[in-house]
Amino acid sequence: MNIVFSAISSPYWSAYTNAWMQKDLDWIKSAQKKLIKVWLFICLVSFLVLLFSDRIYHLWVGDKVEIPFSLSLLIFIYMSVFTFGMIFNVFVNSTGKVLLQTISLTVLTIIYIPLVIVLIQNFKLGLKSIPIALLLISLYTVIIAPIQSRKILNGTAKGIFNH
Repeated sequence: MNIVFSAISSPYWSAYTNAWMQKDLDWIKSAQKKLIKVWLFICLVSFLVLLFSDRIYHLWVGDKVEIPFSLSLLIFIYMSVFTFGMIFNVFVNSTGKVLLQTISLTVLTIIYIPLVIVLIQNFKLGLKSIPIALLLISLYTVIIAPIQSRKILNGTAKGIFNH
């Protein structure tokens, strides 16, 4: 999911930069809408893969490793959130207004390991703690990145949203 969506969305970085410099905001908004449709399609295909993940794992590694469906589901949810954020992060990055993203991701990176430890020790979630923690710290991508993107496109980005 991540590899496919990254391959599709990465070329948009330079295209967004070009459109941003030319003030072609309609193209940028249209491109984001198209990427959302592509993202939905990739999520649908990935969900179908998830439904058959036990068979896929069996073909891949045989009976040597047992991967709980709940772990696969958590990774699917995390990847869905992470790739959704790419739609907006690629645009924000193309404008060079990355201060908010840099600060947020630095803080979240520092929080990640202690969060995993808390989830393991206090909630006894074991291996599931890793994708749960990734999902929690990736909420930046579904909350802040779309807001910053919208503010930049609407010309209302001020303060940290505009640096």
